[in-house]
Amino acid sequence: MIKINVKYKNPYFWIGLLGVIFTAIDADIEMFTNWQIVIDSIKNVFSNPYMILNIIMAIIGVINDPTK
Repeated sequence: MIKINVKYKNPYFWIGLLGVIFTAIDADIEMFTNWQIVIDSIKNVFSNPYMILNIIMAIIGVINDPTK
């Protein structure tokens, strides 16, 4: 029988995923002091193909299970 590893139910998975995404978008504490700054930062990330590629690679690194 195949055992499926359910990472999505583990809260540490989500903490790690958010940490990787915040690192990939180069987030700092000042970014979260104003909603307009957050919106502008998100727009800057999505307008930069390099940043999108970094986020995608970071998410794959967190989701990938090397033990299988």
